[in-house]
Amino acid sequence: MKLFIVFILFIVSSISLFANEEKLKIGIMYEKLFTTKKEAKIGSELWLKQMQEKDKNFKLEMIFYKDEKRLLDDYINKKISVIVSNAISYYENKKIIDSFSNHKWVMSLSEGIFDKFYLIKNRELKFDLESLKNKKIYYKNEMAKIWLDSLIFKEKKKSIIKKYTKIEKANKLIFNIFFNKNELSIISKDTYESMLELNPQIKQKIEIVSESEAMFFDGIGFTRKDICSEFEKMLELMRIKLVKKEKEFDVLSFVDIQKVYILKNNDLDKLDRFYKDYSNLKKIYK
Repeated sequence: MKLFIVFILFIVSSISLFANEEKLKIGIMYEKLFTTKKEAKIGSELWLKQMQEKDKNFKLEMIFYKDEKRLLDDYINKKISVIVSNAISYYENKKIIDSFSNHKWVMSLSEGIFDKFYLIKNRELKFDLESLKNKKIYYKNEMAKIWLDSLIFKEKKKSIIKKYTKIEKANKLIFNIFFNKNELSIISKDTYESMLELNPQIKQKIEIVSESEAMFFDGIGFTRKDICSEFEKMLELMRIKLVKKEKEFDVLSFVDIQKVYILKNNDLDKLDRFYKDYSNLKKIYK
């Protein structure tokens, strides 16, 4: 939810520069970023209200979607100008989204732009890839599951995992393994290291058995080609303000966002190749 809040903050803080523009409409696939629509609305309305008290000169409407096809249709037909979703949604609709978008942008919780995944286990668990077919595996990010499936397809030339369990609270990815030696979790490096700082004992009980390349992210935003010619300047302004920790971002001091980044043409090449390879392997082994 933290990354989504900063997506919204970016939009809100930028609109004041273009007060005469028409209302900006943002489409959000809430099930891709939240547990429920209620959670999405509460979180966004709370932060929008707080930012509106700081600047009343913007016009903004957020539209929450459950139907991905409807969101894309509205994006194509100019009913919304910005969409926020996740990596899988992007790759499943890449051709359409790219053809109507001028910018792709992400927020980062770390010094780098991209994150990596760890497959972790309790140190008491004896482990090999083949044993995963009898284990429960926890995950939060859908791309984490895809990464592990891809790894197994390449190593074992077959699909072996029978039970993935999605976890909504990231800390449970650690705690479930900490107290149970018969299960595993896939967790992002950023989340793992943040929890390790809070509780160094984690390292004594938990072992990283495999890790991905740094090419993943949680949320991604897209803007239509016709939204605003000044969009890159707005993003750069947001990036500078975050780095300088200016007063208007005090309300987000707990989020610890490090970077705002406009994706350039080649930035997703590694992830593009990964997802294409996974899709091909899935057809063979799934």
